[in-house]
Amino acid sequence: MKLPFRNLPGPIWALFVVRLVISLGNFVFPFLTLILTVKLGWGADRAGLFLTLVQASALPGVFLGGKLSDAMGRKRIILACQGAAAALFFVCLAVGFVPALPFLIGGASVILSMTWPVMGALVADLAPPESRKDAYALLYWGNNIGFSLGPLAAGFLFHRAPGLMFIGNACVLSASIAIMAKFIPETGRAAGAAARAATATRGGPEAAAPGGGAHSDGSRRGGAHPADSSVEAAAERAFRGGLWALLRQRPTILLFACLIAVMNFVYGQNGFTLPLFLNEALGARGSEVFGSAMTVNGLTVVLCTPLLARLTGALPALCVMAIASLFYGLGFGMLALNPGFLLVMVSTVVWTWGEILSATNLNVFVASKTPSSHRGRVNSLVTVVGNLGSLSAPFISGRIVAVSGAAAVWPVAGIVAGVAAALMLGLWLYDRARGPGEVGL
Repeated sequence: MKLPFRNLPGPIWALFVVRLVISLGNFVFPFLTLILTVKLGWGADRAGLFLTLVQASALPGVFLGGKLSDAMGRKRIILACQGAAAALFFVCLAVGFVPALPFLIGGASVILSMTWPVMGALVADLAPPESRKDAYALLYWGNNIGFSLGPLAAGFLFHRAPGLMFIGNACVLSASIAIMAKFIPETGRAAGAAARAATATRGGPEAAAPGGGAHSDGSRRGGAHPADSSVEAAAERAFRGGLWALLRQRPTILLFACLIAVMNFVYGQNGFTLPLFLNEALGARGSEVFGSAMTVNGLTVVLCTPLLARLTGALPALCVMAIASLFYGLGFGMLALNPGFLLVMVSTVVWTWGEILSATNLNVFVASKTPSSHRGRVNSLVTVVGNLGSLSAPFISGRIVAVSGAAAVWPVAGIVAGVAAALMLGLWLYDRARGPGEVGL
């Protein structure tokens, strides 16, 4: 059996180290609720409203980051955002636990949100199409290895030396900047320049320079593009026009983003409905079981990501996304049964499989349908639309819980996930029928 990840290019491994380092030192954000309530004395309702507003404020930043990365280059935007966030964390250390602190932390969160779509676009630039599943899986794996260990250190520091949490976050961002500056090339800007040059030469709606245009990885095409070029190459040629013109020509991108929002609504139940449900069903034991479930979630990600990446590597990304949605439905749906400890742990493993498959295939499909000139903007759009599902989960589920109790959410989650899986398979069939570029609308 071949080992996963072995053929990935060096810059992808550098990004793996970046994600691992950042997640290991992500001390502040996981403990923001406790900083607000314990250190600053905020009420739970006020803290919840603040966290919601911070998440909502991040959405414009996501769009801005994607737009700027297409115009100025992926690496440049990531370095600038990480540098600004690191500076804010140093300011947090200097001011201490004062009323302005939450807004400094919130500002750092919004700034870093600008890098979410840019990182996805950067991976698509650096990894060849046949290796992208492994590339996204590797980064997701590294991210979760770090998150499995980082909160342990943050929990130790929270009461003993909370100022070190801010130093830690600032230092890991600084380390990330150093790694990216040395080992990761710039992308994005060159692709945009190639698109404009090719458009000026050919004058067509799709700027595909068959005789010498630059790829996003800096390589050159020598001679005419072969007639049997891959689907990925046809879809990823630079595009002349704005984002909405691209979406009109390739509607599967927007349809896919909407289905991701539906899936994220189901996945979002793990952070909202699950702790409420366990508290209702198990009383004082509920918080302990929920903590155990989160540990099982992290361990499952670390142990199963390479295996699942290998097992599903040959499947189309949309088919894997459908399987992920089925795992969501099965994992959360089984909680409608008697919620003993073992059942909750099995449920957690199953919906975590869905999380792994979704996280490692979502960007693969987006990259395969997106021109190199628009990767930042398209990744921003998919991120924002998908996050609407996550943001709606507490609101919609909260109304169900208020009327019928937390247990009533699980049949709804199971049905919604099943419908999303069926629609994802339908989108795969539609996408196959339309072809790589979806020209002709």
